[in-house]
Amino acid sequence: MNTRDLAREMRAARCALTPERRAELVAYVPVEVIDDYPLIGLARIKVEAGLYHPAPDGKAAFVTPVLVDNVSTPE
Repeated sequence: MNTRDLAREMRAARCALTPERRAELVAYVPVEVIDDYPLIGLARIKVEAGLYHPAPDGKAAFVTPVLVDNVSTPE
């Protein structure tokens, strides 16, 4: 997956964040963060081997990009 694919995935997740789901999210994340940093969205996912991947038939989950120093080790 390249940068454009990730950006497209994040845009789709952000667009999927309906007002009802946003209201759920506000219970966990301050409104200012949601509004000022549009990096939280909603996507349908499946979890396999401890990692998630987009799946149209998966469960709905809030997603956000994460930056890691070394993808081979946990942060």
